[in-house]
Amino acid sequence: MSYNRGAFLKNLIDSILANFEITYDLLIYDDNSDDCLTLGVLHEYNRYVAKIELSGNNAKHKGLYSNMRSAYNLAASKDYDLLFIFQDDTQVIRKFDNQELSSIHDFFNYHDSTYQIACTFFKKNHQKPYANLLDYDKDFDMFTPKASNENYMLGIADMGIYAMNKLKNKGWKFEDSEGVNLKKGIEQNMHRAIMRFPFLAFLPWPSVYRYSGTIIKRAYLKFSDWYFNAGFHPLNVINEQQQKVISERRGFEIIFEDDILQLRGGYKLTEPWNFYASVFEWKRRAKTVLGLKKYRSA
Repeated sequence: MSYNRGAFLKNLIDSILANFEITYDLLIYDDNSDDCLTLGVLHEYNRYVAKIELSGNNAKHKGLYSNMRSAYNLAASKDYDLLFIFQDDTQVIRKFDNQELSSIHDFFNYHDSTYQIACTFFKKNHQKPYANLLDYDKDFDMFTPKASNENYMLGIADMGIYAMNKLKNKGWKFEDSEGVNLKKGIEQNMHRAIMRFPFLAFLPWPSVYRYSGTIIKRAYLKFSDWYFNAGFHPLNVINEQQQKVISERRGFEIIFEDDILQLRGGYKLTEPWNFYASVFEWKRRAKTVLGLKKYRSA
């Protein structure tokens, strides 16, 4: 899923091609990007990815869930077993092979109520009391929601690995709102699981893709990006020895990407890693100071 972030999109595609050791079709859904860099990337990768699907024949900027709906419908029509959906500000940071793919198939078959697997890391600046919310399945190295959990990891969210056959049997359809999809999934007893050792990571402090709006709003966005040094910060890939060590230390372990990953080229960020637009960090800090957040960062 992409919009006007050509450097991010190229980085994601390159990381998939370099680290996915499985058979797959690569599909790019772009929400009518109009900057030269992104258009150049789309043209470049049209030569060898399995297929590129652009949303240009639809109304402009229909949004993430509209593109997810298109991707889901195509996957359903082609009888894919699994659908992987990634956003352009993420990167594959380790190898993903057929053995792990087979384990994911087995996991979905074993856990009837699980329809989606989150394949990104927990966020250190948005921590929750995980021991109270999650169980750990050592056989599959996955976290699942506790039976007593009322909302965490319940419902269907916007990125991860989707069990297509189970979703089709439910008659699933992505709506245009995250809240609606979560609510609908909860009502149908549809759960998400989380990889203990994910293969996908968000790039820290992503820049705003476009400075638009009033003069004051544009100035606010630019100042926030400058203050927090937001931009394009690609990650180093975990080598095979590191991957082996982390994969073998199974247990109830919460892994944060900023504890095990490094920025490419040895670049250092002065602020703790954040994975949302910089303007949201001001809001998060204000809520924390005012005591409005239910779960505070450790």
